[in-house]
Amino acid sequence: MNAIEGAAINHALTTPGFMQAVNAREKAAVRTLYMEYAKALYSYAFRITQSRVEAEDIVADTFEKFFRHEGQFDNIAKLRNFLYATAHNRSLNYLRDESLHADKQQEIARLTTVEEADVLTRIVENELMATIYELIQQLPEKQRFIVKATILEGKTAAEIAAELHISIADVYTNKHRALLYLRAYAVAHKIRFAIPIWYFFSRYL
Repeated sequence: MNAIEGAAINHALTTPGFMQAVNAREKAAVRTLYMEYAKALYSYAFRITQSRVEAEDIVADTFEKFFRHEGQFDNIAKLRNFLYATAHNRSLNYLRDESLHADKQQEIARLTTVEEADVLTRIVENELMATIYELIQQLPEKQRFIVKATILEGKTAAEIAAELHISIADVYTNKHRALLYLRAYAVAHKIRFAIPIWYFFSRYL
């Protein structure tokens, strides 16, 4: 799913009748819901479990529980919270099953006592980063590598230049062009979180 598709899906979530369709578990509505949240839920579960296989299972289990859930959801915010709460609890269960070491016990205790406001903040941060990652994926190969290495891996221009066998000046030039493009693209196409994304990329210019 590219950023434009993501914007279209986000619009679909707010259209009249969507909640009625999703509460009726209509296939098209459920597919739209999955396309919107599956990647973000996977990322959220992976951050807790540090297991790609388990994170995939958690996403599947989360949507299965949604399908079996007999209650109705009044709005998309309540549905989103249900999905993340399910993934969060399922992730904690995995840690409990794997808790053979004291450090995992401490992590479980910390995650179990996270306040609801903190969970909601993490949800927004997680979805923001998922959107940013999708935008970066659209860049040409060299620019994509440079932006990922800078933002996601924290590498210096010198380290990136050495890996790509280019000059440090070329690294800065490509990064600058890529970030300007991403900022403008997010705003022009009304991507979700467009303004936070604009400020996010501005930090690295």
